[in-house]
Amino acid sequence: MVCKKIQQDLIFFFYKELSNEKELIIETHLQECEKCELVFLKLKRTLSIIEIEKQTEVNPYIYTRIQEKISQIENKQTEIQRTPVFKRIFQPILVAAVIIVGLILGVFIGNYYQTNNNSIYLTNQNQTEEYYLNDFQQEPYLSYLIEE
Repeated sequence: MVCKKIQQDLIFFFYKELSNEKELIIETHLQECEKCELVFLKLKRTLSIIEIEKQTEVNPYIYTRIQEKISQIENKQTEIQRTPVFKRIFQPILVAAVIIVGLILGVFIGNYYQTNNNSIYLTNQNQTEEYYLNDFQQEPYLSYLIEE
């Protein structure tokens, strides 16, 4: 039971985060108990390896890379501000105008086709034939119902 309690406090003992009284108790116990001393040595070795791995070397060119990225971002922002008036203002207006003209032309073409289609229908009314946009001759549905 004592060894278990001591082993729980070994990491704090290693980092010297215990009170003086507890440190003395653990030191005396480590001198008397070989099992706990082996656990402490393994812990010490492991923590020293971790501390060595924590220390990383700073890349000497990191500052210049960061400065270069910042200057690239600033250059892009100034390029956006320098874009010509055509691209910022007139281009969306031009696109909207083309769409509106296309819609108007579509309506006029549709009305023209409808008036021409009605005139064809009126001239062919005696023949009871009707031609559609795809130029296939369609029989009226009544002809199917009337036939015997």
